[in-house]
Amino acid sequence: MKRGTGVVCMLFLVLCFAGVGAADTVALGMKDDTESAGDMYGFSHGPYLTGMTVNETWVNWLGAIPAGGTVAYATDTHYRETGGYDQQVTDDAAVALHHVCLTGLEQDTCYHYTLTVGGETSGDHTFQTFPEKGPFTFIVYGDTQEQLPYFTQAERHALVAERIAANEPDALFVMHVGDTVCVVDDGDEWDRFFTAGRTLFADMPVMPVLGNHENNATVWYDTFGMPEWYSFDCGSSHFVVLDSNDWATPHMEEETAWLRADLKENRDKNPAGRTFVSFHHPPYSSGTRHPGGWTDIRELWVPVFEEYQVDMVFNGHVHAYQRYVVNGIHYVIAATGGGMMYNLTGDKAEGHAASADHELGYVRVTVDDDRVTSVFVPVAAVSADSRAVTGIVPAGTEYDLVVIGGCDDGIIRVFKNLEWTDRIHPFLSLIS
Repeated sequence: MKRGTGVVCMLFLVLCFAGVGAADTVALGMKDDTESAGDMYGFSHGPYLTGMTVNETWVNWLGAIPAGGTVAYATDTHYRETGGYDQQVTDDAAVALHHVCLTGLEQDTCYHYTLTVGGETSGDHTFQTFPEKGPFTFIVYGDTQEQLPYFTQAERHALVAERIAANEPDALFVMHVGDTVCVVDDGDEWDRFFTAGRTLFADMPVMPVLGNHENNATVWYDTFGMPEWYSFDCGSSHFVVLDSNDWATPHMEEETAWLRADLKENRDKNPAGRTFVSFHHPPYSSGTRHPGGWTDIRELWVPVFEEYQVDMVFNGHVHAYQRYVVNGIHYVIAATGGGMMYNLTGDKAEGHAASADHELGYVRVTVDDDRVTSVFVPVAAVSADSRAVTGIVPAGTEYDLVVIGGCDDGIIRVFKNLEWTDRIHPFLSLIS
């Protein structure tokens, strides 16, 4: 069953149990800071995190050969005091793709973990469980697919993923808005996707969205273990992930009914919380290939978003950064993860607030009490024909800061290092 039931439902037929205590474990290992390449320790890709909640997460990996593995883990407090791990979960299945569930975790807590396969280790990684309440930050980006023969994910996606990993240590998860790879049945590109995001995905869970390049293929469901549409909570906020692709058309009525029921249930139990929705195709867009956006999606889902007062909607597909504000809802396109960039039209679609084409980067969103802030963080400039990276944006550069709620409700634009952006990225002057 690929469809959501109102909460995250994992599709893995694997072991899922709490780790054994320190007294039941043998030689769980001391601190290991090695950073080996995946093929050096028996991984085709991974470890990578999915399905984070307040008290559990999934550690996943694809082995180079069918073999079992062990995840050892500990709270940050224990790890700092002892230099090692006091709990572990072993999956002995002789398969290549593994999904191990760590349960019984403490909410809003930092954990260290390491993966051992065949006597080789991944090194130490960390993750933070979701809080039940309080502030948190998450990252949005997508369309990371490569475009052969011009570039691979190593040249483009890696720039974005490595910047996030280095500069966003407090972010709790990544919302990937779809199109992880260009050719969904190309195992080599999946390896390059996870290699590009090796550090990021090992420390920060990815919440995936189905894009058109996923082609509704089994490999996407097997890799991430998520249903076609689903929802989850982080802090006092609610997140909904939908499928806007053509293959969803036959059951769009069912999906829309689920969406309405999910938003109603959330509003009834958490009327003061923030609500975010993500799917691949933007209802509003100024891309030359699909000017105006997907009006069928707009007509079907936007009234539901407005009825239940959704705060922000995140999309991909049109490879540029764009933001629209319609009836109080911010629609953000963050298709800036590494794919071939698109030109935008001179005449912008309804609600246009800001945009920039030929810029790789990501969106950072912070939820803090009664306020939501989002900002676009550029990472690199791309040539007009999208075949070359023409400049790396200095760390700390960001723009199009938006504040929703609080005393500063409204839109605030902040351009840092403006002189640099004018010199290297003249198209940024088109942002309005």
